[in-house]
Amino acid sequence: MLVLGKVCYLGGGLQNKIEDLTAYLYKILGVRVSVKSWKGHDKLPFFLNDLYDFYEISLLEHSCLLLVAKESSKETPATIRKHKEQVQKIWKGPCIYVQETIAHYNRKRLIEERIPFIIPGNQLYLPEIGIYLSEYYRKQHENVKKKISPSTQMVVIYMLFQKTPEKITPSDLAKKLGYTLMTMTRAFDELKVTGICEIQKKGRELCLLFKENKCELWEQAKPWMSTPVKSCVWIEQKNKEMVLSGLSALSCFTALNADLLPIYAMSAKRWKELGIQGLPSSEKASFELEIWHYDPSLFAQKNIVNPFSLYLSLQEKADERIEFALEEMMRNIKW
Repeated sequence: MLVLGKVCYLGGGLQNKIEDLTAYLYKILGVRVSVKSWKGHDKLPFFLNDLYDFYEISLLEHSCLLLVAKESSKETPATIRKHKEQVQKIWKGPCIYVQETIAHYNRKRLIEERIPFIIPGNQLYLPEIGIYLSEYYRKQHENVKKKISPSTQMVVIYMLFQKTPEKITPSDLAKKLGYTLMTMTRAFDELKVTGICEIQKKGRELCLLFKENKCELWEQAKPWMSTPVKSCVWIEQKNKEMVLSGLSALSCFTALNADLLPIYAMSAKRWKELGIQGLPSSEKASFELEIWHYDPSLFAQKNIVNPFSLYLSLQEKADERIEFALEEMMRNIKW
């Protein structure tokens, strides 16, 4: 059994996909493969040809068929399994799903569905051939925290809302975000370790410079970030300082139907200061309140928490409709 890992990948266009695929297989397995179009695709339903390009390869003495997802294809793992079953009515060997990128939860479901897949340059899972994926972290990450602190996370979210590249100092951020200078200085140290930003000197003070591409910043920072929700309580009355959160907020960004009980959020610090009492159960509650590590009202618009924090608060929910809604919300962001 081979245990495989991650390397960087940049690709685009069908030809590049195939070239990256063959290069990746050579890099990981040490084998050169030839790829040719599969003539049997003419026997498949039209919609499958609209979703995939089909290629034959010989891999470790196995004749395999590649189902290369076209850019417009965003099928669920359950749907991909059904497509694979239709193809295997004609093709009797292993079928391998190929996609440029796969969300972590979809990757998990592909494995649960026992669907072989390749993400060129990144991951590979071929159970029929005895090859399984394993993620690893680069050595420089081994001795550092896997998640940044809530205050550092707020710095990243602040930069995601800046429309132009900005150099900013710890004292600037302390004023803008309501933290102490010491806390913001520690945030700089954390961000330097993650490698998602550049630290420069501005006179006697350190200066933080984020990338101009906000989408790239989000993707690079996301693995280091965690849910802002510390705990949840039931409450009877809503305070004017609370902002809409959870599924209630997600329903404002997408077509998702919210739960009957509205969900709001407030910082743990403010919750303690106000001395609001939670209820023992939801029976007499009118609202659910999420108590956050940081202030959810920062960057809130129309009394709704910002989409980045909302995504982080819901990303671990094992609910397909929530996952789809989160993807919809992030697609609609104007970077």
